[in-house]
Amino acid sequence: MNNAVIYNNRLCKKIILMTTLWLKLKEINRYSYYSIKELKLSVFEYIHFYNFNRPHSANNLLSPVQFEMLFCFFCLLY
Repeated sequence: MNNAVIYNNRLCKKIILMTTLWLKLKEINRYSYYSIKELKLSVFEYIHFYNFNRPHSANNLLSPVQFEMLFCFFCLLY
């Protein structure tokens, strides 16, 4: 049982690392920031764009939020 928890933690760490690297590549390294507040705002705006506007091929070109809403709608029908 403890091994499963260790493996789950390892997977979570890998996902967080990949997400962090992706964010650095796509947003943080593209601009110069003059304050931490400006950096935080930029990261927030990118995450908002990524979740609400950016189409994902794995979601049939829907944003994650649109896909989740569609999934929940179909769950209510059944």
